[in-house]
Amino acid sequence: MPANYSVFRLHLNQETLANKACRKCQKTGQARWGIFHLNLTNRDGKTMRKHAGRIPVTLLFLPLMLGSPLSAQDQGTSTMSDNARIIREFIQAWSRLDAAELAGYFTEDGTYHNIPASAVSGREPIAQFIAGFTEHWQSTDWEIISLFADGDRVMAERIDHTVVNGRPVDLSAVGVFEMENGKIKVWRDYFDLATYTDALTAALQAQ
Repeated sequence: MPANYSVFRLHLNQETLANKACRKCQKTGQARWGIFHLNLTNRDGKTMRKHAGRIPVTLLFLPLMLGSPLSAQDQGTSTMSDNARIIREFIQAWSRLDAAELAGYFTEDGTYHNIPASAVSGREPIAQFIAGFTEHWQSTDWEIISLFADGDRVMAERIDHTVVNGRPVDLSAVGVFEMENGKIKVWRDYFDLATYTDALTAALQAQ
């Protein structure tokens, strides 16, 4: 009896069939949606591929129910999920307007680069920088439009809804984050500077 059930594989096309199909599929030419294969690993570490045919969707969760160890790919997916979660939390934290808390999401030598301006590196300089440009903000709520993670890189498309002097200052932006051990190593934020400064000036000049 196999020690664990490690991988389900789905044949999608002829290229997959040629490179990775089992002998039964190679013989019969089966490369259709719904043809699954189960890689079975025994206690000696040897793996055999079993032609499983059409498997109910519920059986795709069998590795989780059996408690099989995470593969390298699963671990990479877990890291991506962690990085995405951290960036979501970071974006939500802006609503508290706590510069020290926000700077704490960075590595000690982290860099925050508003692309229209100069980059700022180091937690303390980043905290001072954030405190400076948010001085007149009464509130802010950053809406996430889309967020993608690929390894240690996360990209977040946002609309930043900020209130200054009782007036809305909305800004569309895209942030690219490079992560290191659960912290932000580099954050590059892309937006149109004139859109922000024009809205901010109008809000500050309002009676």
